[in-house]
Amino acid sequence: MKEDFKIKIYINFILNREPLKDQNSYLSKVTIKLKMIFKMDLQRKQTLFDCVLSKHPDLTTNDLEIIWHKYVTKTKLILDILAILRNHYYKSNGKQDQYRAKSYDRAIKVIQAAGVPIFTAKQAQRLKGIGTSISSKIDEILKTGTLKILSGEMEAQLKKKEVIEMLSKIWGVGPKKAETFYEAGVRKLSDLQNLVLNPQERLGVKYYKEFNRKTDRKIIAAVETDLRKILKQILAIAKFNILGSYRREVEMVGDLDILISPGKSESITPAELLKEYVQKLKQKGYILDSLSLGPQKFMGVIKIDSHILRLDIFSIELKNYGAAMVYFTGPKSFNLDILHPAAKRRGLKFSQHGVIDRTTNKIIPLATEEAVFKTLGLKYLPPSDRF
Repeated sequence: MKEDFKIKIYINFILNREPLKDQNSYLSKVTIKLKMIFKMDLQRKQTLFDCVLSKHPDLTTNDLEIIWHKYVTKTKLILDILAILRNHYYKSNGKQDQYRAKSYDRAIKVIQAAGVPIFTAKQAQRLKGIGTSISSKIDEILKTGTLKILSGEMEAQLKKKEVIEMLSKIWGVGPKKAETFYEAGVRKLSDLQNLVLNPQERLGVKYYKEFNRKTDRKIIAAVETDLRKILKQILAIAKFNILGSYRREVEMVGDLDILISPGKSESITPAELLKEYVQKLKQKGYILDSLSLGPQKFMGVIKIDSHILRLDIFSIELKNYGAAMVYFTGPKSFNLDILHPAAKRRGLKFSQHGVIDRTTNKIIPLATEEAVFKTLGLKYLPPSDRF
Protein backbone atom coordinates (compact mmCIF):
# COMPACT_ATOMS: atom_id res chain seq x y z
CA MET A 1 0.00 0.00 0.00
CA LYS A 2 1.35 3.41 -0.95
CA GLU A 3 2.53 5.68 1.85
CA ASP A 4 0.42 8.59 0.58
CA PHE A 5 -2.74 6.55 0.97
CA LYS A 6 -1.83 5.62 4.53
CA ILE A 7 -1.29 9.29 5.31
CA LYS A 8 -4.70 10.15 3.86
CA ILE A 9 -6.29 7.54 6.13
CA TYR A 10 -4.67 9.26 9.10
CA ILE A 11 -5.68 12.76 8.06
CA ASN A 12 -9.25 11.72 7.33
CA PHE A 13 -9.62 10.35 10.86
CA ILE A 14 -7.95 13.32 12.53
CA LEU A 15 -10.01 15.94 10.67
CA ASN A 16 -13.38 14.21 10.50
CA ARG A 17 -13.59 11.60 13.25
CA GLU A 18 -11.91 13.47 16.10
CA PRO A 19 -12.98 17.16 16.03
CA LEU A 20 -10.05 19.42 16.71
CA LYS A 21 -12.26 21.86 18.62
CA ASP A 22 -12.35 19.29 21.43
CA GLN A 23 -8.59 19.16 21.78
CA ASN A 24 -7.99 22.24 23.91
CA SER A 25 -10.21 21.13 26.81
CA TYR A 26 -9.02 17.54 26.61
CA LEU A 27 -5.34 18.44 26.48
CA SER A 28 -5.52 20.89 29.36
CA LYS A 29 -5.45 17.97 31.82
CA VAL A 30 -2.50 17.83 34.15
CA THR A 31 -0.95 14.82 32.41
CA ILE A 32 -0.58 16.77 29.15
CA LYS A 33 1.28 19.79 30.54
CA LEU A 34 3.67 21.36 28.06
CA LYS A 35 7.02 20.25 29.42
CA MET A 36 8.66 19.52 26.05
CA ILE A 37 8.94 21.32 22.72
CA PHE A 38 6.59 18.73 21.25
CA LYS A 39 4.69 16.27 23.41
CA MET A 40 2.47 13.60 21.91
CA ASP A 41 -0.65 12.45 23.69
CA LEU A 42 -0.02 8.69 23.71
CA GLN A 43 -3.63 7.86 24.52
CA ARG A 44 -4.85 9.89 21.54
CA LYS A 45 -2.20 8.30 19.34
CA GLN A 46 -3.32 4.79 20.33
CA THR A 47 -6.94 5.71 19.57
CA LEU A 48 -5.89 6.77 16.07
CA PHE A 49 -3.85 3.60 15.57
CA ASP A 50 -6.68 1.35 16.73
CA CYS A 51 -9.17 3.01 14.38
CA VAL A 52 -6.91 2.78 11.32
CA LEU A 53 -5.86 -0.81 12.01
CA SER A 54 -9.46 -1.95 12.57
CA LYS A 55 -10.48 -0.61 9.16
CA HIS A 56 -7.27 -1.58 7.32
CA PRO A 57 -6.02 -4.95 8.62
CA ASP A 58 -3.41 -5.06 5.84
CA LEU A 59 -1.50 -2.33 7.71
CA THR A 60 0.70 -2.98 10.74
CA THR A 61 1.51 -0.89 13.78
CA ASN A 62 5.03 -0.53 12.42
CA ASP A 63 3.64 0.96 9.18
CA LEU A 64 1.80 3.59 11.17
CA GLU A 65 4.75 4.24 13.47
CA ILE A 66 6.91 5.06 10.45
CA ILE A 67 4.39 7.59 9.16
CA TRP A 68 3.75 8.98 12.63
CA HIS A 69 7.43 9.60 13.38
CA LYS A 70 7.99 11.09 9.93
CA TYR A 71 5.41 13.75 10.71
CA VAL A 72 6.60 14.17 14.30
CA THR A 73 9.92 15.19 12.73
CA LYS A 74 8.18 17.52 10.27
CA THR A 75 6.18 19.07 13.12
CA LYS A 76 9.35 19.74 15.08
CA LEU A 77 10.76 21.48 12.01
CA ILE A 78 7.60 23.61 11.75
CA LEU A 79 7.98 24.61 15.40
CA ASP A 80 11.67 25.42 14.95
CA ILE A 81 11.04 27.67 11.95
CA LEU A 82 8.08 29.43 13.56
CA ALA A 83 10.22 30.04 16.67
CA ILE A 84 12.96 31.60 14.56
CA LEU A 85 10.42 33.92 12.92
CA ARG A 86 8.88 34.76 16.30
CA ASN A 87 12.26 35.66 17.80
CA HIS A 88 13.17 37.71 14.74
CA TYR A 89 10.03 39.86 14.99
CA TYR A 90 10.29 40.18 18.78
CA LYS A 91 13.64 41.96 18.30
CA SER A 92 11.91 44.67 16.25
CA ASN A 93 10.37 47.73 17.90
CA GLY A 94 7.61 48.09 15.30
CA LYS A 95 4.04 47.45 16.49
CA GLN A 96 3.27 45.37 13.39
CA ASP A 97 6.29 43.16 14.00
CA GLN A 98 5.34 42.71 17.65
CA TYR A 99 1.89 41.61 16.49
CA ARG A 100 3.48 39.10 14.10
CA ALA A 101 5.71 37.77 16.87
CA LYS A 102 2.69 37.17 19.11
CA SER A 103 0.87 35.41 16.25
CA TYR A 104 3.81 33.04 15.76
CA ASP A 105 4.03 32.46 19.51
CA ARG A 106 0.32 31.62 19.65
CA ALA A 107 0.66 29.23 16.69
CA ILE A 108 3.59 27.47 18.36
CA LYS A 109 1.61 26.92 21.55
CA VAL A 110 -1.48 25.48 19.85
CA ILE A 111 0.66 23.12 17.73
CA GLN A 112 2.50 21.99 20.87
CA ALA A 113 -0.86 21.32 22.53
CA ALA A 114 -2.37 19.50 19.54
CA GLY A 115 -1.36 16.04 20.77
CA VAL A 116 -0.78 14.77 17.23
CA PRO A 117 1.72 15.66 14.48
CA ILE A 118 0.75 18.17 11.80
CA PHE A 119 0.06 16.28 8.56
CA THR A 120 -1.42 19.08 6.43
CA ALA A 121 -1.85 22.85 6.44
CA LYS A 122 -5.62 22.29 6.47
CA GLN A 123 -5.33 20.37 9.71
CA ALA A 124 -3.19 23.15 11.23
CA GLN A 125 -5.61 25.87 10.16
CA ARG A 126 -8.40 24.18 12.08
CA LEU A 127 -6.46 24.76 15.28
CA LYS A 128 -7.61 27.90 17.06
CA GLY A 129 -4.98 30.62 16.62
CA ILE A 130 -3.61 29.60 13.22
CA GLY A 131 -4.81 31.70 10.29
CA THR A 132 -4.32 31.61 6.54
CA SER A 133 -0.92 33.30 6.57
CA ILE A 134 0.73 30.92 9.04
CA SER A 135 -1.00 27.84 7.58
CA SER A 136 0.41 28.71 4.14
CA LYS A 137 3.90 28.81 5.68
CA ILE A 138 3.24 25.43 7.34
CA ASP A 139 2.22 24.06 3.93
CA GLU A 140 5.50 25.29 2.42
CA ILE A 141 7.52 23.76 5.26
CA LEU A 142 5.74 20.40 4.92
CA LYS A 143 6.39 20.35 1.16
CA THR A 144 9.92 21.81 0.96
CA GLY A 145 11.42 21.54 4.45
CA THR A 146 12.08 25.28 4.62
CA LEU A 147 10.69 28.78 3.92
CA LYS A 148 11.79 31.12 1.17
CA ILE A 149 11.43 34.14 3.45
CA LEU A 150 14.11 32.89 5.84
CA SER A 151 17.20 35.10 5.76
CA GLY A 152 20.73 33.71 5.65
CA GLU A 153 21.04 34.29 9.40
CA MET A 154 17.76 32.47 10.06
CA GLU A 155 18.84 29.53 7.88
CA ALA A 156 22.10 29.32 9.83
CA GLN A 157 20.16 29.26 13.12
CA LEU A 158 17.93 26.49 11.80
CA LYS A 159 20.84 24.37 10.59
CA LYS A 160 22.63 24.81 13.92
CA LYS A 161 19.51 23.70 15.77
CA GLU A 162 19.19 20.63 13.52
CA VAL A 163 22.82 19.63 14.17
CA ILE A 164 22.47 20.10 17.94
CA GLU A 165 19.28 18.01 17.96
CA MET A 166 21.07 15.28 16.01
CA LEU A 167 23.98 15.30 18.46
CA SER A 168 21.60 15.33 21.44
CA LYS A 169 20.26 11.95 20.29
CA ILE A 170 23.62 10.37 21.08
CA TRP A 171 23.36 8.28 24.24
CA GLY A 172 24.99 10.28 27.05
CA VAL A 173 24.95 13.63 25.22
CA GLY A 174 22.62 16.39 26.41
CA PRO A 175 21.90 19.78 24.79
CA LYS A 176 24.82 21.51 26.55
CA LYS A 177 27.36 18.89 25.46
CA ALA A 178 25.88 18.94 21.96
CA GLU A 179 26.41 22.71 21.88
CA THR A 180 30.03 22.17 22.95
CA PHE A 181 30.51 19.66 20.12
CA TYR A 182 28.98 22.12 17.66
CA GLU A 183 31.31 24.93 18.76
CA ALA A 184 34.20 22.49 18.27
CA GLY A 185 33.22 22.17 14.61
CA VAL A 186 31.13 19.00 14.69
CA ARG A 187 28.46 18.95 11.95
CA LYS A 188 28.02 15.20 11.49
CA LEU A 189 28.67 12.03 13.49
CA SER A 190 31.94 11.25 11.70
CA ASP A 191 33.36 14.59 12.93
CA LEU A 192 33.32 13.19 16.47
CA GLN A 193 36.20 10.88 15.56
CA ASN A 194 38.50 13.87 16.05
CA LEU A 195 37.33 14.50 19.63
CA VAL A 196 37.91 12.72 22.94
CA LEU A 197 34.66 11.03 24.01
CA ASN A 198 33.77 9.35 27.29
CA PRO A 199 32.79 5.62 27.23
CA GLN A 200 29.04 6.32 27.13
CA GLU A 201 29.39 8.78 24.27
CA ARG A 202 31.52 6.29 22.34
CA LEU A 203 28.82 3.64 22.67
CA GLY A 204 26.19 6.23 21.74
CA VAL A 205 28.03 7.00 18.51
CA LYS A 206 28.75 3.33 17.79
CA TYR A 207 25.08 2.38 18.09
CA TYR A 208 23.54 5.69 17.01
CA LYS A 209 21.17 4.23 14.44
CA GLU A 210 20.19 1.28 16.61
CA PHE A 211 19.52 3.39 19.72
CA ASN A 212 17.35 5.80 17.75
CA ARG A 213 15.28 3.01 16.25
CA LYS A 214 12.20 1.57 17.96
CA THR A 215 11.72 -2.17 18.48
CA ASP A 216 8.38 -3.95 18.35
CA ARG A 217 7.45 -5.05 21.88
CA LYS A 218 6.69 -8.54 20.50
CA ILE A 219 10.43 -9.01 19.94
CA ILE A 220 11.07 -8.40 23.63
CA ALA A 221 8.05 -10.46 24.72
CA ALA A 222 9.52 -13.44 22.86
CA VAL A 223 12.60 -13.48 25.14
CA GLU A 224 11.03 -12.26 28.41
CA THR A 225 10.58 -15.80 29.71
CA ASP A 226 14.20 -16.68 28.91
CA LEU A 227 15.53 -13.52 30.60
CA ARG A 228 13.51 -14.43 33.71
CA LYS A 229 14.63 -18.08 33.57
CA ILE A 230 18.30 -17.05 33.51
CA LEU A 231 17.78 -15.05 36.72
CA LYS A 232 15.86 -17.89 38.40
CA GLN A 233 18.80 -20.21 37.71
CA ILE A 234 20.82 -18.02 40.08
CA LEU A 235 18.08 -17.64 42.71
CA ALA A 236 14.73 -19.35 42.39
CA ILE A 237 12.84 -16.78 44.50
CA ALA A 238 14.36 -13.76 42.78
CA LYS A 239 11.91 -11.17 41.48
CA PHE A 240 12.03 -10.04 37.84
CA ASN A 241 10.12 -7.44 35.80
CA ILE A 242 10.64 -5.64 32.53
CA LEU A 243 9.53 -2.06 33.06
CA GLY A 244 9.37 1.19 31.08
CA SER A 245 7.26 1.58 27.96
CA TYR A 246 7.23 -2.20 27.49
CA ARG A 247 5.28 -2.67 30.72
CA ARG A 248 2.92 0.15 29.71
CA GLU A 249 2.14 -1.98 26.63
CA VAL A 250 3.48 0.59 24.17
CA GLU A 251 3.82 -1.15 20.80
CA MET A 252 7.26 0.20 19.89
CA VAL A 253 9.98 0.25 22.57
CA GLY A 254 13.12 2.39 22.62
CA ASP A 255 15.18 0.64 25.33
CA LEU A 256 15.00 -2.14 27.90
CA ASP A 257 14.65 -1.57 31.67
CA ILE A 258 14.83 -4.64 33.92
CA LEU A 259 14.20 -4.65 37.67
CA ILE A 260 15.40 -7.55 39.84
CA SER A 261 15.57 -8.34 43.55
CA PRO A 262 16.72 -11.23 45.78
CA GLY A 263 13.29 -11.02 47.40
CA LYS A 264 13.29 -12.42 50.93
CA SER A 265 16.55 -14.30 50.40
CA GLU A 266 19.35 -13.63 52.90
CA SER A 267 21.93 -15.69 51.02
CA ILE A 268 22.68 -13.10 48.36
CA THR A 269 22.71 -9.29 48.24
CA PRO A 270 21.18 -7.19 45.43
CA ALA A 271 24.70 -6.26 44.29
CA GLU A 272 25.82 -9.91 44.16
CA LEU A 273 22.66 -10.92 42.31
CA LEU A 274 23.17 -8.15 39.75
CA LYS A 275 26.79 -9.13 39.13
CA GLU A 276 25.93 -12.80 38.61
CA TYR A 277 22.94 -11.99 36.39
CA VAL A 278 25.00 -9.74 34.12
CA GLN A 279 27.64 -12.46 33.83
CA LYS A 280 24.99 -15.04 32.87
CA LEU A 281 23.50 -12.70 30.24
CA LYS A 282 26.95 -12.24 28.73
CA GLN A 283 27.47 -16.01 28.60
CA LYS A 284 24.11 -16.43 26.85
CA GLY A 285 25.08 -13.83 24.24
CA TYR A 286 22.52 -11.23 25.23
CA ILE A 287 24.88 -8.46 26.37
CA LEU A 288 26.75 -6.98 23.43
CA ASP A 289 28.59 -4.15 25.23
CA SER A 290 28.98 -2.98 28.82
CA LEU A 291 29.23 0.58 30.09
CA SER A 292 29.09 0.33 33.87
CA LEU A 293 28.28 -2.08 36.69
CA GLY A 294 27.60 -0.74 40.16
CA PRO A 295 26.00 -2.23 43.29
CA GLN A 296 22.48 -1.35 42.11
CA LYS A 297 22.65 -0.69 38.38
CA PHE A 298 24.11 -2.10 35.18
CA MET A 299 24.21 -0.06 31.96
CA GLY A 300 25.00 -1.65 28.64
CA VAL A 301 23.78 -2.87 25.29
CA ILE A 302 21.57 -5.90 24.66
CA LYS A 303 21.06 -7.82 21.43
CA ILE A 304 17.79 -9.65 20.83
CA ASP A 305 17.93 -11.46 17.50
CA SER A 306 18.95 -8.66 15.11
CA HIS A 307 17.68 -5.88 17.37
CA ILE A 308 20.07 -3.81 19.49
CA LEU A 309 18.81 -1.75 22.43
CA ARG A 310 20.14 0.16 25.43
CA LEU A 311 19.88 -1.94 28.58
CA ASP A 312 19.52 -0.85 32.21
CA ILE A 313 19.24 -3.46 34.98
CA PHE A 314 18.36 -2.32 38.49
CA SER A 315 18.81 -4.59 41.52
CA ILE A 316 17.23 -3.56 44.83
CA GLU A 317 15.95 -4.80 48.18
CA LEU A 318 12.43 -6.16 48.38
CA LYS A 319 11.23 -3.30 50.62
CA ASN A 320 11.88 -0.80 47.80
CA TYR A 321 10.58 -3.00 44.97
CA GLY A 322 7.09 -1.49 44.76
CA ALA A 323 8.34 2.10 44.48
CA ALA A 324 10.96 1.12 41.91
CA MET A 325 8.31 -0.73 39.88
CA VAL A 326 6.12 2.37 39.76
CA TYR A 327 9.00 4.78 39.13
CA PHE A 328 10.67 2.89 36.30
CA THR A 329 7.37 1.94 34.66
CA GLY A 330 6.79 5.68 34.26
CA PRO A 331 6.26 7.63 32.17
CA LYS A 332 8.15 10.63 33.53
CA SER A 333 5.10 12.88 33.16
CA PHE A 334 3.04 10.52 35.34
CA ASN A 335 5.69 10.51 38.05
CA LEU A 336 6.08 14.30 38.01
CA ASP A 337 2.46 15.36 37.57
CA ILE A 338 0.65 12.71 39.62
CA LEU A 339 2.90 10.85 42.05
CA HIS A 340 5.23 13.60 43.29
CA PRO A 341 2.37 16.01 44.19
CA ALA A 342 0.42 13.18 45.85
CA ALA A 343 3.44 12.27 47.98
CA LYS A 344 4.04 15.90 48.95
CA ARG A 345 0.43 16.31 50.10
CA ARG A 346 0.97 13.45 52.54
CA GLY A 347 4.31 14.64 53.86
CA LEU A 348 6.21 12.08 51.79
CA LYS A 349 8.81 11.98 49.02
CA PHE A 350 8.58 9.63 46.05
CA SER A 351 11.61 8.50 44.06
CA GLN A 352 13.21 5.43 42.50
CA HIS A 353 14.69 4.63 45.92
CA GLY A 354 11.33 4.42 47.66
CA VAL A 355 8.60 6.38 49.44
CA ILE A 356 10.27 8.42 52.17
CA ASP A 357 8.70 10.04 55.21
CA ARG A 358 9.81 13.70 55.14
CA THR A 359 9.69 13.94 58.95
CA THR A 360 11.86 10.93 59.79
CA ASN A 361 13.64 10.73 56.40
CA LYS A 362 13.13 6.96 56.52
CA ILE A 363 11.95 4.71 53.70
CA ILE A 364 8.50 3.19 54.10
CA PRO A 365 8.75 -0.52 53.13
CA LEU A 366 6.47 -1.07 50.14
CA ALA A 367 7.01 -4.28 48.20
CA THR A 368 4.13 -3.87 45.72
CA GLU A 369 2.79 -1.18 43.41
CA GLU A 370 -0.64 -1.40 45.02
CA ALA A 371 0.94 -0.55 48.38
CA VAL A 372 2.65 2.49 46.84
CA PHE A 373 -0.57 3.87 45.34
CA LYS A 374 -2.45 3.28 48.61
CA THR A 375 0.25 5.02 50.66
CA LEU A 376 0.11 8.02 48.32
CA GLY A 377 -3.69 8.14 48.62
CA LEU A 378 -4.27 7.23 44.99
CA LYS A 379 -6.43 4.68 43.24
CA TYR A 380 -4.31 1.98 41.62
CA LEU A 381 -3.82 2.40 37.89
CA PRO A 382 -2.60 -0.46 35.69
CA PRO A 383 0.58 0.40 33.73
CA SER A 384 -1.28 0.77 30.39
CA ASP A 385 -3.38 3.60 31.89
CA ARG A 386 -0.47 5.70 33.08
CA PHE A 387 0.20 8.76 30.91
